[in-house]
Amino acid sequence: SNTLFHEATFGGNHEIFVCNSIVLLPDFLTKTDCHILIDSADRAVHSGSSASGLYSIQNSMSRMPVKLLDLEAQMLSSSILRRLLRILEEQFPVLCERIFGRRC
Repeated sequence: SNTLFHEATFGGNHEIFVCNSIVLLPDFLTKTDCHILIDSADRAVHSGSSASGLYSIQNSMSRMPVKLLDLEAQMLSSSILRRLLRILEEQFPVLCERIFGRRC
């Protein structure tokens, strides 16, 4: 069993990342990362700006694109994406090449 990630599969046929598969990365985000994103989203939603009205609240949750969050959250999001791509490349280089047409 890999301690870096866990895969949850469903359905008769499944293939990691491609079909009927969910990959979980425990502790990928730190508590600080989560608080930065949550606080930024809260500020955006409660700002009263026109941007905050573009995305509806569903089941007490607001969903907003990162581009509407503050600079700190945008920079963190870029960092998270780089970390994720590095993990994908290290753990699944052949799969990355197949899915993305190149190494991550």
